[in-house]
Amino acid sequence: MRPPEEYTFAMSIAFIILKLVLFYIVLLFFWLDDVALAIERVRLRVLEGGHNIPEEVIRRRYKNGTINFFSSFMQVVDFWLFINNTKDVSTFIAKGYLGKPAIVFDLNTWSIIKEQANGTNS
Repeated sequence: MRPPEEYTFAMSIAFIILKLVLFYIVLLFFWLDDVALAIERVRLRVLEGGHNIPEEVIRRRYKNGTINFFSSFMQVVDFWLFINNTKDVSTFIAKGYLGKPAIVFDLNTWSIIKEQANGTNS
């Protein structure tokens, strides 16, 4: 099995190839404000017959998801939308187009996410 950083690199290469054949790449990032919520949602899914994901994998993905977004994916997709999926009704946090500044709808949450990605907030 490849290490997670290889998947990020492979995905970046895949994005480049898709762009070369004129695909418009859109990334929807569904964010949760707490890793415990992600763990709980997987637990509930398993109770309903869905597949399980080990807790350590959920924790790793939660942490690395935003890091990879800011360090890699944000720079290669044509359009991205960051969505807060914490509550029953999802809300838009920010959106952006390749090579343009982000358009932020929820500055407080966006700041928290950026701090988490930079490792300045746990």
